[in-house]
Amino acid sequence: MTELHELALSPGSTRGSALIEVGPAEGHDQSFADMIERLFRQFEAELPLTAIVRVARESRRQLSGSPAGAMPELTERLAIERLTTMALAGLQPAVLSQPQPKESAT
Repeated sequence: MTELHELALSPGSTRGSALIEVGPAEGHDQSFADMIERLFRQFEAELPLTAIVRVARESRRQLSGSPAGAMPELTERLAIERLTTMALAGLQPAVLSQPQPKESAT
């Protein structure tokens, strides 16, 4: 069952609040929503909420073979690593996952 969780954005943020969809693939619904809120607070100045949610979901999907009890922490660590890379490079998730063109010898 898919649920919507309201994410209260940081006090003083001009963005207000947002709803994030948490589906059965995410397992620990509340911990996932809590993680999104922590990640948003950490990266709100550099990345939009949609990018943060997309990276967190992709991180969770890629770690799906990990022990269930470790999933929240592993997912958050991987997401932080990827979001930090994106923020430093000014990239969005689609750009980060695209293969880089090979340079031709000129």
